Amino acid sequence: MKTINPKEQQESELSVALYGKKMVENELERANSRIAALTAELALLRQSLEQPGIVEKMGVLANESPFPQLRISTDGEILLQNRSAFILDEFEYNGRHFNQQEFWTYIIKGTKDIEGDFTIDTNCKEKIYSFWCNPSADKLYFNIYGTDITSRTRIEQQMEEQRLFFEDILNHLPVDIGVFDAEQKYIFVNPCALGDPFMRKWLIGKTYKEYCIKENKPLTIANNREFHFKKCLQNQEEMGWEEEIINESGEKSFFLKKFYPVMDDNNIVRIVIGYGIDITARKNAEQAADASAKAKEQFLANMSHEIRTPMNAIMGMSRQLEKTILSEQQSLFLKTIITASSNLLIIINDILDFSKIEAGQLSLEKIGFSFAEVLNNAKSVILHKAEEKGLEFIFLLDNSIAPILVGDPYRMNQILINLLSNAVKFTERGGIRTEVIVKKDKTGKQNIQIIVTDTGIGMSQEFLKKLFTMFSQEDRSIGRTYGGTGLGMSITRQLVTMMNGTITVESKKNQGTTVKILLELQKGSEGDLPQRRSQIQDKTILEGKTLLLVDDNELNRLVAIAILEQYGAKIIPAINGLEAVNILKEKKVDLVLMDLSMPVMNGLEATALIRKEISETLPVIALSANVVKGEKENCLAHGMNDFVGKPFLEEDLIRIIGKWTNTLITLALSQKIHADTEAGSFYSLRGLKDVTNGNKDIERKLVNIFIVESRAASKILADGLAQNDLKKIKDAAHRIKPSVAIMGISSIKKDLTALENLDSLKGKTVEIKEIIERVNSVLQLVTTHMQNHLIVTAK
Repeated sequence: MKTINPKEQQESELSVALYGKKMVENELERANSRIAALTAELALLRQSLEQPGIVEKMGVLANESPFPQLRISTDGEILLQNRSAFILDEFEYNGRHFNQQEFWTYIIKGTKDIEGDFTIDTNCKEKIYSFWCNPSADKLYFNIYGTDITSRTRIEQQMEEQRLFFEDILNHLPVDIGVFDAEQKYIFVNPCALGDPFMRKWLIGKTYKEYCIKENKPLTIANNREFHFKKCLQNQEEMGWEEEIINESGEKSFFLKKFYPVMDDNNIVRIVIGYGIDITARKNAEQAADASAKAKEQFLANMSHEIRTPMNAIMGMSRQLEKTILSEQQSLFLKTIITASSNLLIIINDILDFSKIEAGQLSLEKIGFSFAEVLNNAKSVILHKAEEKGLEFIFLLDNSIAPILVGDPYRMNQILINLLSNAVKFTERGGIRTEVIVKKDKTGKQNIQIIVTDTGIGMSQEFLKKLFTMFSQEDRSIGRTYGGTGLGMSITRQLVTMMNGTITVESKKNQGTTVKILLELQKGSEGDLPQRRSQIQDKTILEGKTLLLVDDNELNRLVAIAILEQYGAKIIPAINGLEAVNILKEKKVDLVLMDLSMPVMNGLEATALIRKEISETLPVIALSANVVKGEKENCLAHGMNDFVGKPFLEEDLIRIIGKWTNTLITLALSQKIHADTEAGSFYSLRGLKDVTNGNKDIERKLVNIFIVESRAASKILADGLAQNDLKKIKDAAHRIKPSVAIMGISSIKKDLTALENLDSLKGKTVEIKEIIERVNSVLQLVTTHMQNHLIVTAK
């Protein structure tokens, strides 16, 4: 059944009411024309009857006339009457009943010596007559003429009933109704539009502008309505607009207003119907939705920044570690880290770019890949989880599968990791079996089937029906016990569908699950394989270049400096946009690497100031972990030249810097070199070693900086607790958190996150105190140990 929109129903009712009213008006107009003709005819007949002897001469004609005609003396004696006058037996007028003689006498007594026009109701055949009575020239008698106005009167009564009927409808419609003449003066206004009945009566014949003047209201709305009214008359078409009204309390209301012209048969606008619908609730809902969307976007932007900042360190340090000498086992571990972090970054990109997912705009690569390599990569990421649970982990790859297939290996890897991680997560004993078989081998194509079977907890048939719904889990205990968001299978099906494949799931509660995916992939050749990651061989390409690095996070600055100094660049650091602008006023640089989110002055504000006061051509590159949709375009619109998202590849960063500093970059295939790592019991300096390439002087300097910063943060946390200053606590935790992460102090990571989000702990003073004491205790222990480390290494 079709759902009727309330707005459409209101407009339909109004249209029906106005159509009925117009039909009655047309009928009345036709009746009035007929009566006017008959009246003119009677007037001529009356003039004729005034002539002596004319009645006698036309006696037969007058006698047969359908109109009552008679002559009566001044004493009330009937001198002459036709047949139509004879049949009138009884009369009623103003509630009083007369017989025939009484009625005629009543008329002439009431109109003696004057000419009168009377309407008399009669019960005779339920007809209504209008009578004209005027004395003769010598005033010796009276001539009385009658006209049957029954039809006209009935139409007038119907018209009045219709008017009251439609007026009642309009008065009870939950919309503002006003009817105007061509000069925008009110003909009608309903109570919804104006509640005061006295004011409604006053408003008839006046304009809305006059109303505003009387009520001392601003004329802005009146002028706007007048503009749309004139447009309605000029174009002879409906005009609509939205109107915002603020009451005396400052509350806003929103109305959808319309003017609708009603034309006559000559296509001339006779009246204009105005109506307004209160859309405040809808507008508030839209504003709430917009606020929710903005909050969602802001949340994703924050999440992007928080996730991608550590990802930048993981990937950046992994690439630096790749250049050092490693054992075979360490190489395998590092490869797994790089593969997992690359896959994680792809997933993060998809989830954070929510608009792309919701709009179905995810794109797929079409490049050559080895299915065996993709399978091994997924296996290397999940294998250790299976081993920890003691599960059997079996992989079978069909020997007839093409050595090179064309598709998206990254999405394929994502699909496999989703399926395998689910299988391991929900299996406590037994094992997981993964098979990749060729179902059909065609010319240039292969139908590949992936089968993942586990012996886990399985699913009920009811839950299977909603397995691919976003955020769905069988029950709350699943989320509490096994974790997860319920997104994995939904994303997996979306990716499989985009690959024109199918996915089916078979499962029984407590017996396990089997997932089957069928894909058709093209066979490829060596030419379809992507180029291996290239490495910049010339380590002096940035010599003589001075770069201004603007970032409030010291660890971010360290990672960038460690990379850039390898290529001979001179780096000038700055911790916010204002400091950067002041440096540029005094020093000449070749390029600026600008973070976006910073205290005092952010990157966009700083860039605008640089363009206004310093240089319109100095290259400014955005360097940010915020990569939600539209961020790059926003940076370019604010005067930046390019955008590098964190985490970035070293080669990409150097290539973009070279592009904007006119530096020729020579690339070669990367060579993997590995080195040792070191870990401590309270913290780990491997991040620093990666950044400094083993430079002990820089390492000691950075450890010293961390000691100073952490002790300052401990004091601020203690002061914030004593002063009950939640903002001070949140700011201190936020500032020290990245440094704690890069120093590998994992024991207080969750505590600092909790202090960053103090709103969830509001009112829990004891709990906040315990967290701060725990954080400060660990920081004190770590900094003391670091100080001893500095002394030892100095010796």
